[in-house]
Amino acid sequence: MWLKHVLLELAVTGFIAVATIPELEWARWLTLGYTVLLLAVKAVALIGRNVLKGVATNEKVPSWFWHVNYAVNVALVAADGWWSMTVGWTLIWLFSVMYESWRPRRAA
Repeated sequence: MWLKHVLLELAVTGFIAVATIPELEWARWLTLGYTVLLLAVKAVALIGRNVLKGVATNEKVPSWFWHVNYAVNVALVAADGWWSMTVGWTLIWLFSVMYESWRPRRAA
């Protein structure tokens, strides 16, 4: 199951890289929509941590993967000078770190 999450995140990162090509306006709009949606999900997860009890998590995926992936996404949009997306992906990364640090650990 975790491999599906990793492949999806890598595909999204690849799509973000494609969206930095100025001629592909449609890709920029799709990326913007995905970013806003993911930012909203992360904010809800952070604000209503108890709301998401029982939702499947990606605990088997190492946390370093998420940090590297979000860092690459931030770097891609920052290198393109796409500042609104840079802020969006930085917030997604920050919200993820905050959620992870506040989330109770399961006993092994």
